[in-house]
Parts: sequence; structure tokens; C-alpha cells
Amino acid sequence: TGRPPSAQAMPTLLALAMQSLGLVLAITVAWLRLTRYTHNRQAPSTAHRSDMAPPVTLAAVAGEVPDGLQAPTASAGCQVQAPASDAVAAAVCQIVVEAYAWGEAGMWNDGYERTTPDEIRSLVREGQLLVAVVDGEVVGSVQVKVDGDEGSFGMLAVKPSVRGQRVGAALVEAAEGRARGAGCARMRLELLTPRGWTHPQKARLHEWYTRLGYVPQFTEPFERDYGFLSVYLTGPCDFTVYHKPLQLPE
Repeated sequence: TGRPPSAQAMPTLLALAMQSLGLVLAITVAWLRLTRYTHNRQAPSTAHRSDMAPPVTLAAVAGEVPDGLQAPTASAGCQVQAPASDAVAAAVCQIVVEAYAWGEAGMWNDGYERTTPDEIRSLVREGQLLVAVVDGEVVGSVQVKVDGDEGSFGMLAVKPSVRGQRVGAALVEAAEGRARGAGCARMRLELLTPRGWTHPQKARLHEWYTRLGYVPQFTEPFERDYGFLSVYLTGPCDFTVYHKPLQLPE
């Protein structure tokens, strides 16, 4: 007790220290990759066919805007708006998690959830989140990113109560409008699909995105870039990248 380690013990202690440092570095790298994935991964939309119902009009009348939201601008068509604060984080998180549980049923092991309220708050602070509001209630969301001349969207989700009312289409249109306004010439999305079998909701999404003008570009194994997340999957998966050209304003 209190004696310094012997000379014979020093190599062993040094080896243990190096192993601990290696473990810390591995955990740090995995966390950074997880953060990158959760910010870019495509969330399942619960929108149905774009011709099933007329567009939703989201009126921004004084006194009728929920807490944490700012009135939409005219350019947004009064359909989708950016949160003025992160007060909507809990509601948006619940919508996204429930949409994933439905849209990717059978693909993930029990206990995996798409996002957290803290991540939603971060997206609000970074100006990457748009929400849809119907009758004073947040019913959908989409994440929008701009990288040079390419825009992308993800975390597209709506509540089951508004499926078939074109809320998803309104969110995509708003995401494209924001990217177009930032000078982007192309929009990008990623769709996760199981390998070896057809998921009905993923097949529906592929058809829906195709009708919106998105064209598959390439497909890669999910584990190639996100191997640390593969342990949460029930089986092997791929992700397909879609592109859509954007017509820039004259």
C-alpha cells in the first residue's frame, strides 16, 4: 500500500494504459459517426399518394400560432414554418420516433429510436428544421441541409392522423424551396431498405419519391459507412441515394 510499482510491473501498467486510451478513442470515433448518421439519415415519411387529397393550408393568423413557432413567410405558401424556439422538440421527437416505428417495422431491434429531444433542439438551433402545423398542432417535420450547391432532406415524418392529406408533400416542397433559395441546383435524399426482402413501406416510399421527381443514383451496403449501427438492425440493409434537379429562380 502506497509503494511505487516495481520495475517488472511497469510494462504491464503501460500496456493497460494504452488499451484504455485506445478504447476511449474508439468510443469517440463511434459517437462522431453516430452523430453524423442521425443528422443525415432519411426518416420514413408517412405521407400517402400526393393526389389523394387537396393541399393543406396552414393559416398563420395572429393569436393562432402555437408557442415556439413563428408565423410562416409568404414564400413558404403558409404551409410549413420554421420553429422560433425549441419548445416543439418533444412533439417533433414523438412524431419522428412513431413514424420510424411504423415505417421501418421489423428492421430494427427493440429499443432503437430514431432521434431524441436533444437532437431536435440542436436542429432548431442550427436552423435545419421545418414543421407542419394543422389547426394549431404540430403534425410533421423535415430536416433540411445545404452543402454547397446540393441540398438534402431527412427526418421526414407526419402524424398518422394526417396521412393522405399531402402534409408530407408540403414538407418536401418547403425543403426544396429552402434549398433552391440557398442556390442549390440539386436535392438529395437517402432511403434505407432491407437486403433480401421487400419492406412494404419502403416500396411505397420509393414510388412516392419517384412521383416527386427523385431518381435513384446508387445503392451501398449500410454497414460500409455505418457498421457501428448495424448491431441494432435485425438483418443486413442498404441505403439508396436519390437526386432531383432543382430549377433555380431566374
